Amino acid sequence: MRSVYRGLPLIVLIFFVGAIALFLSSCGKEDKDKAKAEKETLVREMAGVYTSEVVRRIDGQSEKEYVPVDLVIPREENGGKHRLLFSSECGALLEIEQITPEKVFLSFLEVGEANRPQKDFIGGAKTLPGEAKFSGYIAEYDRQAKVFRISLKLEGKTTTENGGRKDLTVALEYTARRVE
Repeated sequence: MRSVYRGLPLIVLIFFVGAIALFLSSCGKEDKDKAKAEKETLVREMAGVYTSEVVRRIDGQSEKEYVPVDLVIPREENGGKHRLLFSSECGALLEIEQITPEKVFLSFLEVGEANRPQKDFIGGAKTLPGEAKFSGYIAEYDRQAKVFRISLKLEGKTTTENGGRKDLTVALEYTARRVE
C-alpha cells in the first residue's frame, strides 16, 4: 500500500502543471486572435485612394509634387489581410506594428522595385525604407484625420554630366489624405 501513496503526489503535481499550461496557452491564443482581428479591421479601414503631397530630396535639394496614392490589401500569398501595399511611383509592402487609439504605426517588409520608370534613374530603382520618423517607424496613419505618412528611399544609378554612371539616392516623404 505504501508504494501507491508515494506516487500519488507526483501524479497530482503533473496534472496541475499540465492544467496550468493548458490554461495559459488558451489565453495566449485568444489574445492573438483578437489582435489579428483588430489588424484586419484596421487594414480595411486604411485601404483606399489618397491624394498625396510628396517631397523628393535629391542631393540636398527638395521639390514638391502632388500624386495619387493607393493603399491596397495585397493578394493572400503576400500576407493578405494583415498587410498593406503602398502604391505610387514606388511600391512598399507594409505591416502594422503598433496600434494606439489615435495612430497606427507600420513597418517596411521587403525591398521592392519601383512601379514605373523613374526620371532620375537608369533602368529603374529599388524601394527601401526611409528614416524612422514616426515614433521609430517609417509610416503612420492618423485615425481621426485619415492621413497616412510614409518615409521611403529610392536607390539606383544615374548618368553623370560626362556620360558616366553614379549611385543616386532619392528620399521621398509622402503625406497622403484619404479621398472619400
